[in-house]
Amino acid sequence: AYYRMGDADKSVFFFQQAADEARNLGAKNDLVRWVLALGLVSQEMNQTAAAEDYYKQSLALAQQSGDKGDLVDAMTALAAISVEQQNWDQAIRYSQQAIGLCRSDGDRTGELDALLVEGKIAAHQNDVVRAGQLFREVVADPQSEVPLKWEAQESLAELYEDEHHPSDAARQYKLALATFESARSSLHEEEFR
Repeated sequence: AYYRMGDADKSVFFFQQAADEARNLGAKNDLVRWVLALGLVSQEMNQTAAAEDYYKQSLALAQQSGDKGDLVDAMTALAAISVEQQNWDQAIRYSQQAIGLCRSDGDRTGELDALLVEGKIAAHQNDVVRAGQLFREVVADPQSEVPLKWEAQESLAELYEDEHHPSDAARQYKLALATFESARSSLHEEEFR
């Protein structure tokens, strides 16, 4: 709840407690998820080195447990933090591993997360066509969760802006804002239930 409300400090405290408890109980799959959550909060707090460390820990734990979903989540998180750090070779390696694992397992939801990262990599490589194609694929897929769709719309808007297409960029920013507002509204309604 604290994470969803934007209280990063309390989130870290409770996620760490949960990770410690999972470790004490020997609950490996739960431990992977709590360590990954610690990475997400650290990343949002712009603590990229700490986030990367948590993601690497979660990947090692997922490799031990063999849970494919946890492996994909950890690889995709490492790819995303690598993009932020502009460590492009590492970002490519992790995103391609995640996509390959998702495709072999039929995990479209996990694949969409990794495709968004692939789009960001393509944008960095000035492969505008591929980046746009990947962002639009994520936006259009009915399995895209709202935060992912919103991020893909924002990335597409930035791509249009970089390519000097202001009307397309403005349209995408409006769509991204509408997606964000819709998600915020549903979260607000959920809190009052």
